[in-house]
Amino acid sequence: MPNAITRSLQLAAVRKDAAALTAVEAGSGQRVYTFKASDGDFDRYSDRLSVKGWRVEGYNANGVVLFNHDDGAQAASTGAEPALPIGKGRVYVDGDALMIDIVFDDEDDLARKVERKVAKGILNAVSVRYLMLPGQYRQNERGGLAVPVLVAERRGQCAACALVIEQGEVITYERAVGALHMACADRPADRRRNLYTGRCELCNARLMRGQVELSLTEWQDNDGHWRRRWLVRCADVPACDARIRARG
Repeated sequence: MPNAITRSLQLAAVRKDAAALTAVEAGSGQRVYTFKASDGDFDRYSDRLSVKGWRVEGYNANGVVLFNHDDGAQAASTGAEPALPIGKGRVYVDGDALMIDIVFDDEDDLARKVERKVAKGILNAVSVRYLMLPGQYRQNERGGLAVPVLVAERRGQCAACALVIEQGEVITYERAVGALHMACADRPADRRRNLYTGRCELCNARLMRGQVELSLTEWQDNDGHWRRRWLVRCADVPACDARIRARG
C-alpha cells in the first residue's frame, strides 16, 4: 500500500474515580486529567490499531491539545482568527491502552470552559488524529484496516513464503504460525515449502528442499500449553499418489 492514511479515532473513555473524573494534582499544582485514547479495539472506521504500533515521540515533543480537531486550517483559508491549543498533552502506553494526560491552559477562556465540562463529566472522551504509515497496515476482517506493526527482534523465516525476515523488519504475526512479511499478510500462513529434507508421511519418499508441503497443526494439552506439529506431505500430489499405489 503506497499511501499514508490520516484518520481520527474517537473511542476513548475518561478514567474516572467513582462517578466523576478526579483531576490529579501534579507537583506544579496543575490539574492533570487522564484519558484512555485507544484500546486496540475496532474504531468507527472498523480499523483496529495495535497499541504496540503507536509512535508517540513526535507528539510528545510538542503535545498540543486542540478542541474539535481545530488546527487553524479553516481559519487560514477564510482569514478568521485561528484557534489556538487549549492545553498540553503527554501520551504513553499503559498495558493494552494508549493513555494521555492533559493539562488545560487556565489562562485561556475556551480551555477553562472545556475543563469545567470535563470535570462535570459532560465531556468525557478524546479524539485522536493519527497517521497510518505506508506498508504497515492491511485490510482486516471487517473491511477496515489492521495495523499490527510489530518489529522482528531477530532474523528468521516468513511463515507464508519461507523467505528471510530481517532483524528490525516490520512484520505481522499470528501465533499459530509465526512471523510474516507485511506483503504476505493475506497469504495462507498455515502451509509452506520446506527448507530442509524430510520424508512424506503418506508415501515415505525422501524429499529434498522445496519438494515438501508443510501443514501446521496446533493444539492445547491438558496443562494448558500450546503444542505444534508440522506434517510433511509431498508437494507433487500425483507422484505421491502413484508411489502409494505402487507400494500397495
